Amino acid sequence: MTAGRIVDAGVSAVLASLLALDGFMVARNMLFRSPGRFAPRSAILVGGDPPRLAHAYAGDATAAMAARPASRGYVLRYSSQSCQYSRNDLLWPTLADAFAKNNFDVSVLIPDHTSALLENEVFPKSARQIAFVPLDWMNHFQLTVTPTILAFDAGGRLVWHRVGMLRGVDVENAMAAMTTAAASTPER
Repeated sequence: MTAGRIVDAGVSAVLASLLALDGFMVARNMLFRSPGRFAPRSAILVGGDPPRLAHAYAGDATAAMAARPASRGYVLRYSSQSCQYSRNDLLWPTLADAFAKNNFDVSVLIPDHTSALLENEVFPKSARQIAFVPLDWMNHFQLTVTPTILAFDAGGRLVWHRVGMLRGVDVENAMAAMTTAAASTPER
């Protein structure tokens, strides 16, 4: 065997190994990162501590993750301009408006500065876009899929969430969970 053939065989072996490794990693991610594997796609939960400080899209530190004193709770929608599912979720404007009308703060959490939503894609219109939160917090709530909605009571407890696009029953369930949580949360 010549040196050239040995090199060609070595390169071929390395490429085949990399291809096999890539296939393994894709399969592993599909198995272990599946949104429905560890929790239902829509559920009522209690627990977790949301960050008290985030960074608005403009870069300013903001307490957007904490409910205003007069607010009954707050909602974060993890969304991205490049996500077709986020843009095509026809029930989100209805739910966002219902949250706002019932005095729940709504903010949009974007994965990074390049994912900011256009002005006409932000619901309700009063919602703030937040670009940065602590990574351990994002890992705690497994924010890997857009859209994801996290709804917290005024005390900061997660009381409802939805991974993926909304279904008709989600609007009613989310409002019921938030209203019940707001009624049982002591005044601050």
